[in-house]
Amino acid sequence: MVEIPDHRHCQMCGKIVPPDQTFCSKACREKFENIMRKRKRLLLILYLVLIAVFALMIYASYV
Repeated sequence: MVEIPDHRHCQMCGKIVPPDQTFCSKACREKFENIMRKRKRLLLILYLVLIAVFALMIYASYV
């Protein structure tokens, strides 16, 4: 049986990296961080819109 050396895969592109690393390059790390920043911003906007819709529904039910 072939023994595979201990390794991980880059979270951005999937290339093989040593077990103590998460990304294969600085470019992959920066790209991943940008995507995560955008995702967090989008999630925050989604929550705010959801809260606004519920508040509007509650307000409309009393008027």
